[in-house]
Amino acid sequence: MRIAKMLWILLFLLVGAQLVGQNPEVFTRSDFQLQGPVKQLIVKASYGREQFDFDQQGRLTKSITRYNDSDYDITHYFFSGDFLKERRDEVYRDGVCNRQSSIARIYRQDTTTNQLLEAISSYDRSITERLSLQYDSLQRLIQVRRAYNEGVDETRVDYESKENKELQHFSINGMRYKSVATFSADSIGSGYQIIRTESFRMHVPQTAYEMVSDAQGRKISEYRYGFNADSDIWEVEQLIRYTYNKDGLVATQTSYSATGEVTPPVLEFTYQMDGASPANWVRQVTQPELSIVARQIFYY
Repeated sequence: MRIAKMLWILLFLLVGAQLVGQNPEVFTRSDFQLQGPVKQLIVKASYGREQFDFDQQGRLTKSITRYNDSDYDITHYFFSGDFLKERRDEVYRDGVCNRQSSIARIYRQDTTTNQLLEAISSYDRSITERLSLQYDSLQRLIQVRRAYNEGVDETRVDYESKENKELQHFSINGMRYKSVATFSADSIGSGYQIIRTESFRMHVPQTAYEMVSDAQGRKISEYRYGFNADSDIWEVEQLIRYTYNKDGLVATQTSYSATGEVTPPVLEFTYQMDGASPANWVRQVTQPELSIVARQIFYY
């Protein structure tokens, strides 16, 4: 898959979920299960080593994924005040920067037209794209226009309030590809939230994903559906349930089949916490596979 196509798919994943209020996506400490004035996080796992640097406001400013001594990826985030103005994704192989795979993203706000503008280019300029994201008076994303060498694509987002849910409908060049429904807490129990995402191909339903979260914003269950075209109904293919320990970390993960039977193994997670206040975990053990993730945390 070409890099340009991968970037556009990534944009589709972000549209409606992160790009809200004319701000590019920004990661913070909370996205990494971190509390307190964390300056740097180093994660050691079977796939390699990752490093994440944060500023004093808790925003991610740099990440490094290292596969070995000479193969690694670096992402830089540059801010102007509260606004993310630039992101650079650099790919290094054999210790050399791959200029075709390395991407620069430059963001700009146009307050006169209520737009967020994004210029995307590879370091060797073989890939160049321009995105304009249009917002309505409620600061909701309503349109994305992508201009590139092969032409112009347009994504539209339409909003609808219907009984106990808020709906978002996404279409590309007039072809619907996704719908997102957020159910009100009153309809499912105080403090809970359900977000259901349905995907389409040529207007035909394909798959659906439903996430249920509690009052603390923790995911407590997720449902995965397939669409039965013969009976014209959604059918549950998998259910995953989560429980949490006293520190608010995932304690167990249990998967169920379409028939409601438990699909082994049931995963159990245990943690070693550091001595900070508030505390963060520095070691996670997953059983029964006995996989280990170790984290080093440095504070301001």
